[in-house]
Amino acid sequence: MQHSVEVTTPARQSRGFSPTLVQTTNLVREYPSGGGVLTAVSDLSIEIPERRLVCIKGRSGSGKTTLLNLIGGLDRPTSGGIWLDGDWISELDEADLVRVRRDKIGFVFQTFGLIPILTATENVEVPLRLANTPVDERAERVEDVLGLVGLGERAKHRPHELSGGEQQRVAIARALANHPKLLIADEPTGQLDLRTGRTIMQLLVRLVRETGLSAVVATHDPTLIDLADRVIELRDGQLVADSDSDNG
Repeated sequence: MQHSVEVTTPARQSRGFSPTLVQTTNLVREYPSGGGVLTAVSDLSIEIPERRLVCIKGRSGSGKTTLLNLIGGLDRPTSGGIWLDGDWISELDEADLVRVRRDKIGFVFQTFGLIPILTATENVEVPLRLANTPVDERAERVEDVLGLVGLGERAKHRPHELSGGEQQRVAIARALANHPKLLIADEPTGQLDLRTGRTIMQLLVRLVRETGLSAVVATHDPTLIDLADRVIELRDGQLVADSDSDNG
């Protein structure tokens, strides 16, 4: 059963250095399990600033993916609140959640999620078509984001003609297409070799620095964790560590 929580708009300042983009308040997500209840996220209150790379780490089953799905509006909390750039998304109906996901969030998944029969250009166009972006503007934006991830010369290639790292870069370009405020990535280097994974990590860092978006990344990868501005550690759905770095 879903419960609401009394919430107030977060202060637009996080830790004294950057405005807050995301805030969770006493967040709980429970699932039925074998006649009982499994608590995937428990009483979790965190803030994510604008223009920062934040890594969520923890063992499998710690609640990382559940937290990303809640922040991204792909799942709803059992109780607690989620605030994202002016919207309490935990209180929105499905139509407004679709709007927030379309306009404010870009998603990157471990398995890339590209449509096999479409070229890189056509894959990146998908969210722009869903947003009814005019054709000329759409073409310009696709060219811009493929260039941003270094794939301008591979625009006409289909996924099977691209390496794993190139496919993930297309997925990142697609996530950037609608100018999101927040990039959510779940184990984005999990399917890649060490060298390619490092390239993707460095790309994510550069995008945060150059475009001003925030990225929240669930990862086990120590190199990406070392590059993050902020590291949040979960264990059994609970916050056990939250630390800032000197990066940036």
